[in-house]
Amino acid sequence: MKGIFKALSIFMVFVLMVSSLGPLFANAETPTKEASSVEVTVPSTIQIPESTESLNGEVQPMILPALALRLLITTGAKKGIEYAIKYSASASQLQKKFKHAKDFGVTGNYNLINRAKFEDALRDHVRDSTEIYLSKYSGQDVFVFFKGDNFVYTNTQGDFISGWKYTDAQGSYHRSNGMKAKKQ
Repeated sequence: MKGIFKALSIFMVFVLMVSSLGPLFANAETPTKEASSVEVTVPSTIQIPESTESLNGEVQPMILPALALRLLITTGAKKGIEYAIKYSASASQLQKKFKHAKDFGVTGNYNLINRAKFEDALRDHVRDSTEIYLSKYSGQDVFVFFKGDNFVYTNTQGDFISGWKYTDAQGSYHRSNGMKAKKQ
């Protein structure tokens, strides 16, 4: 459905461009033709969601908007590197990591309501985190968002990887090997 609207938008821009260029190529010997217009009716009640997820073969719109963060990675006396990330979590990743939902206060079995609660809890955790580090997890660069006894991992683009109640050793690893980040 989104592809149809994108193609329709491109077509409409093309028609408008072509119709506005007609007078530029007209000269005295050739009479100008009136630009033809194409009337397209698009229902005003259709809303296109920004992102969608597939659930049991059906396309479901993502309910929550993305959380945009700007992070500054500080490295001692150096200036630091700025990252602008947009936190997001796919339905499949939330389902895969739902076993950690109890660490974020979400109880019960996985379903659409509990998925939304889990996503809310993770989004709040990332937004309200007290410490952020650029570190490594399973060999890839990640942001680690600490708050209370929990942390959340995202990749450097802000895509949710996982999160749980960390051990002292896990917390110490990221604090000593990671680079401290702060929100802008």
